Amino acid sequence: MTILQTFKFTTLAFALCLISGVARAALVQLEITGTGANGTVGSASFTVNDSDGNIYTPGYFTAGGIYYDGTLTLTNIPGGGPSSVTFSLSDMNSTWLMVDSNSVQYLGPYGGHGFGPPEENHYDLTPSQPFSPSLVFQTTLAYNGSQKDLITWSPATLVSAPEPGSTVLLAAGLAVGAGVFRRRRRPVSQNA
Repeated sequence: MTILQTFKFTTLAFALCLISGVARAALVQLEITGTGANGTVGSASFTVNDSDGNIYTPGYFTAGGIYYDGTLTLTNIPGGGPSSVTFSLSDMNSTWLMVDSNSVQYLGPYGGHGFGPPEENHYDLTPSQPFSPSLVFQTTLAYNGSQKDLITWSPATLVSAPEPGSTVLLAAGLAVGAGVFRRRRRPVSQNA
């Protein structure tokens, strides 16, 4: 195989990957909203790396580590301290994800956000165990160790998911590309 043939085959395979969207096929975006007993309003969006399809499996549970991106914002927080806060993915990467028997996803936000020097003030979120038979989570919101609110979170809404069949499209494209490559490699008959 010449360098040119290798380059052509590699370029074809790469182009098929881009066209089929396989590079993002495992990324699923989930959103939740929250309502606090004392008036806090919450919204969050998490992009889950679901290369194994686990977030559709009833009974699946993880305590983080599968998030590709995410953000959580709380507003209208009562009492002392800032009335709003935004948590980044690094603040919330331990967020729980559970799937109920009907394949509905639930997220339990878990983590903390520090405001830095000089006071080192911080908000913390601690999820409770989910309520049975549903898996609705409640999160305790605390500011510098003092509880501010108890937030109840909605089931997760699926915002975006992999395009169906993208893996099949890639496999078919690679098979066609390999067939074209093999056909071109066959020796030309000297009698033609």
